[in-house]
Amino acid sequence: MDKILDFLVSTSKSAYQKIKGFEKELSFKGKKDFLTNCDLEVERFFIEEIKKHYPKASIVSEEFNADVKKTKECFIVDPIDGTANFSSGSACWGIQSAYVQDGECLVACIYLPALDRLYTAIKGEGAFLNAEKITISKETKIENSIVSVGDMVLKHPEKVSQLVDKVARVRLFGAACYEFSEVARGATNGHLGFGSLSWDIEPGILLCLEAGAAVHRTDDIHIVACNENMLNCLKEIFNGI
Repeated sequence: MDKILDFLVSTSKSAYQKIKGFEKELSFKGKKDFLTNCDLEVERFFIEEIKKHYPKASIVSEEFNADVKKTKECFIVDPIDGTANFSSGSACWGIQSAYVQDGECLVACIYLPALDRLYTAIKGEGAFLNAEKITISKETKIENSIVSVGDMVLKHPEKVSQLVDKVARVRLFGAACYEFSEVARGATNGHLGFGSLSWDIEPGILLCLEAGAAVHRTDDIHIVACNENMLNCLKEIFNGI
């Protein structure tokens, strides 16, 4: 797994160097669904490199291989997570990837170039930020906690209002890679989002698990939290959605 992680790290960094000087060309895949030329360039580069070094592996990626099924050996790629942030100049975006074997995520790489943060994880070996081990927050009081939510959660304002009443702060960062990584390094205490798209959540969930987070995941919702009490609180509020 070390070799695969090294591959994902080097490919992520090389992909960023390829787009570093690009003039961003913004378009839309759908309503409020941003796409840039940089997303496409990064994904093309990843696909080329994976096919070159791991020709037998399947590739699940957001722009070109969204409907590909996971096989025994599979790479998952989100070329730019947080495209709206990226296109507007915000630092909250990243290149994220994962390696899945027999349906289980074993390796994760989340690279946030604008913040110079490289998050990595191998199943069973811990979570790391720029090669330093990280762990979740030790906060135990829900009322002192900071929780981030994905933008789809805002479609349920009554539930968000309940969350606001329970915790100290609710945040919306606009990029799953950033939201998961903040929980993993202990900067926030939980994250809740809707959906189960592999490229959005596989790298972040493994990173959080390896940092010690409690995790709840279904086809409709995903939650990571710094303790079981926070996890149960979020599940209770958003149950049935």
